[in-house]
Amino acid sequence: MLSNLHIENIAVIESADIDFNAGFCVLTGETGAGKSIIIDAINMILGNRTSKEIIRHGANSTFVSSCFSGFSESVYGMLLENGIPCDDDQIIISREVSLDGKNVCRVNGRVVNTILLKDLGKILINIHGQHDNQSLLSSENHIDYLDSYAKINNELNEYRIIFEEYKDLLHTLETLSQDESEKRRKIDMYQFQINEIESADLYIGEEEELTSRKIKFQKFDSIKQGITDAYINLYGDDEIQGAYDSLSNAMESLSYLSDISPEYKEIYDKCSELFYLCEDVSESVRFEKDSLEDNYDNIDEIESRLDIIYRLKMKYGSSIEKILEYCENIQNELDTIMFSDEKKEQLISDISETEEKLKILALDISEKRKIAGEKLSKEIENELSFLEMDKSRFAVSIEQLKDSDGKFIFTSQGIDNIEFLLSANVGEDLKPLSKIASGGELSRIMLGIKTILSNIDDVDTMMK
Repeated sequence: MLSNLHIENIAVIESADIDFNAGFCVLTGETGAGKSIIIDAINMILGNRTSKEIIRHGANSTFVSSCFSGFSESVYGMLLENGIPCDDDQIIISREVSLDGKNVCRVNGRVVNTILLKDLGKILINIHGQHDNQSLLSSENHIDYLDSYAKINNELNEYRIIFEEYKDLLHTLETLSQDESEKRRKIDMYQFQINEIESADLYIGEEEELTSRKIKFQKFDSIKQGITDAYINLYGDDEIQGAYDSLSNAMESLSYLSDISPEYKEIYDKCSELFYLCEDVSESVRFEKDSLEDNYDNIDEIESRLDIIYRLKMKYGSSIEKILEYCENIQNELDTIMFSDEKKEQLISDISETEEKLKILALDISEKRKIAGEKLSKEIENELSFLEMDKSRFAVSIEQLKDSDGKFIFTSQGIDNIEFLLSANVGEDLKPLSKIASGGELSRIMLGIKTILSNIDDVDTMMK
């Protein structure tokens, strides 16, 4: 639970410390007394977005720290998972926001980001705000409240894994069941595209290689001149002695001195190193000179290949890798269509088996919802009685979804349509909340639900 809150330089508050005791705590005051500032401070340490406008006039930053004690195992697990020390049965969360944009969050002295702060805040404090009541007006949300109360997450996760498989099977069957003219059209299109790509005989890296060769051709004269000059300077001609022979002669001259002293030996070794390096360079230059004409007499072939690649990229992908990937994908699609009749029979069998699995899981979930719904209704009625609505009746309507043939309709949440019903006065029939509940009634029902759920979850602090 939240046991202490320290505030510095938020709005009109220069410094404040608030201690909270276990049980019901109330902060009261007239408009402008600063109640909302307390909420802003708590939102800060829960990782919510905080504007610099909140900083007290004349201050350079605002700082909030809080102490939580007696937290749940899920909180302890999150701390361990993120490498945050927790030797004592306490969590100290602090956050500082400065005018210069600095935003520092710490948990037990360890710097963390606001994302982790938000995740941690969700299992430390349950905030009941005025907008929460509106979610009760939408019956789509009622199933989530009931499932939280029923604690059937494991069952739902198992069901959803099978449901995703079921959807994939239905999609594949739908693809196979398309009309014959559409199948023929796709077969012809895919066969043409595959033939066009495969006949090009592309390979990854080819475009880069061709582009490099094209650039070399465009600069052929400069390259030829540079290679020729380098060759002459390395090997020499009728007028000059090349570097290769010069270094060879120098190394030979120094070889007689290398045994005289370490200094001469060091000079000889360096010259020898230069000679062998020069020899390697000379061989590379000679090879390039000999292959110049061979490398640059096929520019038409290079241009033709680049044009083919360009046209295929315009149709099938931004790179050769993407083109080949597209070809593989449509080949798989083609195989699926070509062998559709055989696969269709197998798919129908697989769908039937999967539906049976879904049915078993969904009926189990539905039964647990029914039991939980009856218990939740009684507990909410008790809470409403405490909140001066003792004449009210509350019920959870659970209707299993079926089509016109009586077959179950499976959704990601099972086969149930859940809706909360209310009778606010004696003699009135139970009706959907969205049609009869007033704002005050909604607020009390939501408070009752939150109170009940807080008794079964791991969150130790609820704020209204």
